[in-house]
Amino acid sequence: MSPVTALANVTGETDTQDGYRPICFLPAVAQREAGPTLNRLQYFLLHEGGRHVRYAVVTSGPRLTTGLRSRIQGLHRTVSRWAHEAEKDWGVEVIFRRTEFTRDARGSYHPHANVLYRPRARMSHVQWASFLIWSRRRLGAVWHDAGEIRDLSEVVKYPFKPADVAAASAEELAWLYLETFRLKLSQPMGAFADFCRQLDRAGEKVASINRGSEVKLEIVAKAKRERSGEADPADDGENRILCRTAPSFRFGPYAQPITLLQNYTTSPRTVEGARRLAIIRAWNAEARVWWDRNGAPEPAAARAVAAGQIAAHEGEAARIAVIRVHTCSPTVQGRRSTLAIREGQKGPQQPPLRSGTAPDSTSYDLETGEIFDSVP
Repeated sequence: MSPVTALANVTGETDTQDGYRPICFLPAVAQREAGPTLNRLQYFLLHEGGRHVRYAVVTSGPRLTTGLRSRIQGLHRTVSRWAHEAEKDWGVEVIFRRTEFTRDARGSYHPHANVLYRPRARMSHVQWASFLIWSRRRLGAVWHDAGEIRDLSEVVKYPFKPADVAAASAEELAWLYLETFRLKLSQPMGAFADFCRQLDRAGEKVASINRGSEVKLEIVAKAKRERSGEADPADDGENRILCRTAPSFRFGPYAQPITLLQNYTTSPRTVEGARRLAIIRAWNAEARVWWDRNGAPEPAAARAVAAGQIAAHEGEAARIAVIRVHTCSPTVQGRRSTLAIREGQKGPQQPPLRSGTAPDSTSYDLETGEIFDSVP
């Protein structure tokens, strides 16, 4: 993957990092990944006998505030074992699992799985009732068969709703990131998994194709950059925008939005590169309005302050890795900071806070247990 450039939307500073990680529960990432999954599922069900596919919801037990990772892992193991035995003993094939973990106003979580499955042969009413009873006992949780599938978007939904992201504190989001790190929330199974592997091996995808009077789902070859996972400047990959982050203190004591992009250039050679550069500059102008409205100094003065702080605290930045999860206004200086987590360590489920501080105003060193302000 091409190196990623972090561009400060106000001060114009840039930094380079080796890559970026799309966090599974963020709505923008979930929406981006849901589209290809929906296309594949719709095509598979249309051409592989999906008329009798049924939709079920499997819960994992009562709501929780700790141990989310272990609960989700246990749920995944349980669904996999149930799927294996359902096909072996009952002739029922499970083809897809999608895990969600909804959050309530008190900050407790409800992990559950949406499952698609189908009987390979016709079953009598007695056999079907017996299978449902067995499934409830085998899964050891609340099991709800919702009937034949009507709307696939109800199955492939956000694992964590946008409103829940906005309601969670900075520390809670950092905890949630660690609890869901590398978990496979969307899992093709059975014949659908075979279909997906076949597409990947052939370098193909399912896409909506306009055929004049109608739009049809068809299997087409992936573009070169899709197959390689890289953005090639010669293939309209200049200034490829990955995302714009929430206001961050990455470049100094004044928070500002950061744009992450690949193949960044201020002199694009392609039409797409120029179009994306125009978007970036519009975002920069918007961020400058926020900056001025909050009483921040001229960008040059802010850069000078940041340079002085870096010199004064040389070595501290190399000692810790920072997960930036700000919920503050764009340009407030002072007692706003980040959650700091040492490289290679697991974070606390709920980091302790100093009495009298706001939830998003402290940093936490996992090795020493010290709580400190990142901006003295």
